[in-house]
Amino acid sequence: MRNQLWITQRSGTVRAIEIQTAWNLELGQTQRNGFKTYPGAVIDISSEVSTGGERGLLGIAFSTDARTLFLSYVNKKGEIVIASWAVTDPTPLPVTVPAPAAPAPTVPGTPSTSTRVAPSTSSTSTTLPILPAPVVDPASKRILLTIAHEGSTNYAGQLTLGRDGFLYIGVGDSPNGAEEQTAQNPESLLGKILRIDPAGATATDPYAIPPGNPF
Repeated sequence: MRNQLWITQRSGTVRAIEIQTAWNLELGQTQRNGFKTYPGAVIDISSEVSTGGERGLLGIAFSTDARTLFLSYVNKKGEIVIASWAVTDPTPLPVTVPAPAAPAPTVPGTPSTSTRVAPSTSSTSTTLPILPAPVVDPASKRILLTIAHEGSTNYAGQLTLGRDGFLYIGVGDSPNGAEEQTAQNPESLLGKILRIDPAGATATDPYAIPPGNPF
């Protein structure tokens, strides 16, 4: 995933953009050299996503080793869903590049009349790998958290992986004038910043609760 930017679209798709770079000999440093958008979506969950109001695919994050993708979205029931998928390396796409031609032989002669004989065209080539965007395995989906929510606004949805390796989840409060009944209520997950440990999952629990969480 080096030099790649993954972008969520509210409709339920994730696209990948490659930040292309080139080495500047004069400056002796790497410089950006444009962008390349990979065709198609890296993952498409639009069939599961509701986009009414402020709903949609709202957040994205990666594990520290970039092998797990986390998404935050609103499903068709209006619930906030936090889910993960496994990310694997893509299969290189071989591209055939003609090999450089061999030097032309010199035909002996007088210094002023020596000639060069052009070599015959050769089919020898070198195959170089080009890596597309990493592959997200749809079958690896794992739902970490589902939060009931009323209305079509105040969903938030930001995801961030902290330096501690834990996943931080921004959850909006409840609309319809009930904010004080959710954000200030420790029994409700609405109106909070949640912290969970996906790496601590067990056979029965999709995540662990880090020590030090206030509730």
